[in-house]
Amino acid sequence: MNLTPASPLAANPASPALSPGTQVLAACRAEGRAALIGYLPVGFPSVEVSIEAMVAMVLMDQALRHRAQCGDVGTITPRIPGQIDG
Repeated sequence: MNLTPASPLAANPASPALSPGTQVLAACRAEGRAALIGYLPVGFPSVEVSIEAMVAMVLMDQALRHRAQCGDVGTITPRIPGQIDG
C-alpha cells in the first residue's frame, strides 16, 4: 500500500523548473521504481574520509547497476574458509 500523497511532480518529471535530483525522483515515482539516496556530510569525520566514502558510494552504485543489468546470470559465490553455516 502506498501511503505517500500523490505528488504533482509525478505528472511531469521533466519539468525544467525542477532540480535534476527532483526530476530523477519524480521519474522513479512515475515508473513505480525505488530510489536509493546516499547522504554524506562532507568533512565528517575528516575531508579525507568523506572523499573515500563518496568514492565508495559511486563504486557501489556502479556495482548495483551492473548487477541489475545482469540479474538473470547465475553467479556461484566461492565458499569462504571458516564460514559459519546458517
